[in-house]
Amino acid sequence: VVAPDQWDPPTALVFLEKLALGGVEVERARAGFAAAGKSYPAGTWVLRAAQPFRPYLVDLVEPQKYPDSKRPYDLAGWTFSMQMGVKLDRVNEPFEADLERVERFDRAASTRGAGPVLLLDHRQNAVFPAMSELVKAGAAVRWAASAFEAGGQSHPAGTVVVTGGAPESAQRHGADVIRVTGVPALPSWKIVSPRVALYQPWVANMDQGWTEWLFDTFRVPYTLIHNDDFRKGDLGARFDTIVMASQAATSILHGFRVGETGTEREGRGEPREASNQRPEYAGGIGVAGLSHLEQFVRGGGTLVALESAGELPLSYFPLSLSNAARSSGFSCPGSLLRITVDPTQPVAYGMPSEAVAMSTGGAAFQLTVAEAFNKGEREIRSVARFAAKDVLASGWVSGEKAILGRHAIVEARHGKGRVVLIGIRAQFRGQPHGTFKFVLNAAWLGSAKWEGEN
Repeated sequence: VVAPDQWDPPTALVFLEKLALGGVEVERARAGFAAAGKSYPAGTWVLRAAQPFRPYLVDLVEPQKYPDSKRPYDLAGWTFSMQMGVKLDRVNEPFEADLERVERFDRAASTRGAGPVLLLDHRQNAVFPAMSELVKAGAAVRWAASAFEAGGQSHPAGTVVVTGGAPESAQRHGADVIRVTGVPALPSWKIVSPRVALYQPWVANMDQGWTEWLFDTFRVPYTLIHNDDFRKGDLGARFDTIVMASQAATSILHGFRVGETGTEREGRGEPREASNQRPEYAGGIGVAGLSHLEQFVRGGGTLVALESAGELPLSYFPLSLSNAARSSGFSCPGSLLRITVDPTQPVAYGMPSEAVAMSTGGAAFQLTVAEAFNKGEREIRSVARFAAKDVLASGWVSGEKAILGRHAIVEARHGKGRVVLIGIRAQFRGQPHGTFKFVLNAAWLGSAKWEGEN
């Protein structure tokens, strides 16, 4: 049973639509009903287990479990509802409800209140394409940096405040709108069209492709950059934010060289053939490119490093951080882990305080700076941590004590800029809609202008 009171209702509809596309029968209640001692309103969605695609449905919405002694070689946890941030209730007792079969999941975004100022709910992923259209149309868009009262309601930090924009620009993307006469003066981030660069290596990188998909889907303007862009330098003149998808630091630095055979294919014992890579596509950003990247951040830019790409700034920037998951016996071939989130941090705006994230064992950060020195141009802020207990939500892990309570996402100052290290697979293969916000927020914040006390 999928009740309508979801954290992100538009994304819940995306979840149901994807199930239906796979052949799962989705029904909706015409009237309220009771099941297992709980009342549900009209509009509640019901996924019957008694249907032809029952095994497929169960496989997608129930946690995967393995014997502790049997290590899966590949992805071990993929529970779709957890990845999408959708809350489900399993009902094992018979109940009666007036249900209708649904195959189309068009959503009419709501508008409440009256007034010239629009408030958008940052909990909804739909806010990002809506915000992109509003900024492009010339509206003034801000993210409130603290909670406030307006229109007789309380609104959390991260609420998107829009003046001079049409509600239809948000509604057409599925974002709900609240109209108010005004909001109190408060510190905020003024949102402008971001100058984002996404590194595209000449080494094949599927995670980079999925990051492109994320930006395309949620309307984040970006430019693809390559090794030569780093070698030329002066990155800050063109960009405010550089995003690196998951990729080993040595691969980013050196790429794949002409004639290199690489290592044997894992588990197959077959040597790779020598590379026929053209010289202009060989190599990586190089030492010169690394130096220019460090200068970019120190001068005020933002580097967003996803999962294993975080090895690069951890190894070569003077950040007071270490990776507690490295050489610790921790193993996670691809599972869903519980995290606790600080939603007052701008990178986490719109997130619940507890969530589930995909991990392939990449990183669990540990601060190596004394509290008295964690300030100014070397300050490190925690955005999300792995749960302190019961960290495994679905799949298989070993040696999890190494990551319990450790930082999953951090924002580290470096000079005038910052490095956002995202140790989870926040946009892995376009599936974990529940953690997309970490990457999307970071992309927009790099160009945002702070309006408040320093």
